[in-house]
Amino acid sequence: MEDEDQRIFELLRQNGRRSNREIAGTLRLPEKQVSQRIRRMIVDDDMRILTVTDIFAAGYEFMLLIGVEVALRAANEVAEDLARLPNVVSVLLTMGACDIEIVVIAENHGSLVGFVSETLSSVPGIRSFQLSLCLQIYKYSTGAGPLVARPNAPMELPVTGIMDDLDKAIVARLWTDPRSTNQAIASALGLSESAVRVRINAMRKRNLIRITAMKNMRIESGQMFASIGVEVAGRDIVAVARDLADLPDTGFVATVLGRYHILVMGLLGSARELNELLARRIERIAGVQKVYTSQVLSFVKYDTRWTALMDEPPV
Repeated sequence: MEDEDQRIFELLRQNGRRSNREIAGTLRLPEKQVSQRIRRMIVDDDMRILTVTDIFAAGYEFMLLIGVEVALRAANEVAEDLARLPNVVSVLLTMGACDIEIVVIAENHGSLVGFVSETLSSVPGIRSFQLSLCLQIYKYSTGAGPLVARPNAPMELPVTGIMDDLDKAIVARLWTDPRSTNQAIASALGLSESAVRVRINAMRKRNLIRITAMKNMRIESGQMFASIGVEVAGRDIVAVARDLADLPDTGFVATVLGRYHILVMGLLGSARELNELLARRIERIAGVQKVYTSQVLSFVKYDTRWTALMDEPPV
């Protein structure tokens, strides 16, 4: 991105509903230029303005990270089948111990068990899978991600959770158009503009949703995305997870029950940067006993509407 584009992006990352006029005033640029730059970045797929929703606040209780081994069928075909499942929010083709890595969210224990024992087990071509139950997330960045096509059958907000029906209706509108005006949403839902404004502000302050901008993560441009499993010994797992979350190149850090103690995901500019992250940073953290790395070959699905909002909401 050019410097001016980066400055515009940063303001939109903080608040995706900032008006072009407000951005122009802050950056001392002509409003027309701001509008043209935003439009170009979106058309070129360099960024997307979107509404992200906190998985757990929405009513989903479990996140499951699953490594899939494929046999007697092309891995990309299995990945496409997995991507059609609504509860699967991420599907990555990888080179490593597993052929595919997926992220699944479930409303309760029963739906989690049903997905694994019935839905996942019935997909042709899956030889085996390894489960890791997410225990605690320490980092979940939304500043960059793969802007792949949205799924045809998106998940609906569950009946559990702390959002009422009006909140859910507003969120559904914001998923479609994050920069839709309060008045447009109010007219569509038969509410007053002030009621919509108050509810959106309340959901943002409570970290239920965030309206933000996300840069496109492009593997084909030379960037590398890696899934890194970490085994810990001789030190508290939480302390190691926090140290990993402090590294600037990690985008996701969570303690898990399953294949590893901690799962890390990172975006790097090159193989050299990946090696530096592993050898000079992660492996030197006290308590890290062993590291398992899988390189992501392509993103089949990445539902940008779901995240875990970790930090304080931006002003």
